[in-house]
Amino acid sequence: MGGHLLDSIFTDTMLSDLERLERVNRTLGLLPARDKHKELKQIESFVINPSQNFNAIAAQYYDDMPWAIKVLLRTIGVKKHSQSSLTSYLLFEKRYTQHLMQIGYEDGMAQLPKMREFLELD
Repeated sequence: MGGHLLDSIFTDTMLSDLERLERVNRTLGLLPARDKHKELKQIESFVINPSQNFNAIAAQYYDDMPWAIKVLLRTIGVKKHSQSSLTSYLLFEKRYTQHLMQIGYEDGMAQLPKMREFLELD
């Protein structure tokens, strides 16, 4: 339950920010050119979502966590193969974070043509 709460906090906040950005952009798009302020401009966004499930990956590195964290997780019912999102939020071990960075790099490289177009680099 704690993992779902953390997931909701972080994901919902980002989604809320993106929705707000889209609303402001739509509103600015409705203003006639003569009414637009110099300080206000539309801002485009580009989102890259992870291609893999972090919970499943965290389960692979469960044994890398400190003993005290594992005991805490077991106390609340999270075991090695639970694939709890709480594990992915508490796991800061080197091998796990390196795995996540590699996924981020690969996901970014997979979107490189779209990113170049978004940044107008072509």
